[in-house]
Amino acid sequence: MTKIFTPKYLEEALELLAEKHPPQPLAGGTDLLVIRKDEPERFSSLMVLEKLQELSGIHKDNGRIRIGSFTTHADIEHSPVLKEYASVLSSAASEIGSVQIRNRGTIGGNIINASPAGDLIPPLIALDAVFELQSAKAKREIPAREFFLGPGKSVREPKELLIAIHFTVPEARERGVFLKLGPRKAQAISKVMLAAQGLVHHEAIEWIRIAIGAVAPTVIRAPQTEALLQGTKLSPELIEEAKETVRSEVSPITDIRSTEDYRRDVTGVLLERALESILK
Repeated sequence: MTKIFTPKYLEEALELLAEKHPPQPLAGGTDLLVIRKDEPERFSSLMVLEKLQELSGIHKDNGRIRIGSFTTHADIEHSPVLKEYASVLSSAASEIGSVQIRNRGTIGGNIINASPAGDLIPPLIALDAVFELQSAKAKREIPAREFFLGPGKSVREPKELLIAIHFTVPEARERGVFLKLGPRKAQAISKVMLAAQGLVHHEAIEWIRIAIGAVAPTVIRAPQTEALLQGTKLSPELIEEAKETVRSEVSPITDIRSTEDYRRDVTGVLLERALESILK
């Protein structure tokens, strides 16, 4: 029988996690049945987080945007703050699953699952976001790009809870785009997804961050492609070179959703579309 805990305050939740055998934190639960089937031993006890109101909400203050880890995909999708300043993230949230899943699933759950196909992870890396972890004894911050170790694995310790995500408010001249390709338009795990955030001035890319999902054991940055594009005005020749460069930076696999060659080719196509969108 599974034991259920429902803490009302963050301090209470952290005390539960400090125990010798801490319960498994449960946010929206949209992946619960899948994970429980594969790893039933993780569910001898659960800690439901839905009463922790301090973990929800989107706030802009002192040049930073802070998102509580229990904030739902729907809240991120419809947030006026994110639509104005970080559309790359609200756009990604709008493409997650169904309306029901977006109303229930949370940004924290999407991150902690640590899937290389997690929709919100590429835009968070492109935004250079930071993840705030807290235990009963300490708090620490980990850059999004350093958080993931492999499929389902991260640097989070069992006694820690992801409490928030934050990033610098993008400048007015920054532009972002999120693109993904799946076997159908909705409710499907992505074959490839790409998020880009860049600063554009006089039709030139001053800098750009590119994050790609479902093409490696974790979501990755494309530093060689970023360096190639930095400080340039796009031309057909440069776009072709960038497509070839980004294809060389990914390491996709063949699985039931797609093939290695297809994923590599589509990565270049999505980059081209992202660059065209950023420069519009």
